[in-house]
Amino acid sequence: MRAILTADKRHVIIKGRTWSDTFPVNRLDDWLAFYERMAKKPGREKHYAPTVAALTRVRSRLLESGEG
Repeated sequence: MRAILTADKRHVIIKGRTWSDTFPVNRLDDWLAFYERMAKKPGREKHYAPTVAALTRVRSRLLESGEG
């Protein structure tokens, strides 16, 4: 799973093997919370952990740059 910021830092793109999604950066915390909840469901951590990790890295980059 990969998550990247667009060049203008207004959107986040997440890409998996068979799907992708784009959402506004101001929704990053909402999507991160959603995937964290999904990862807590029995038997789902392995599936959702890469998405949580990728979104967490994007969030950290935004915070480090003072934009988060």
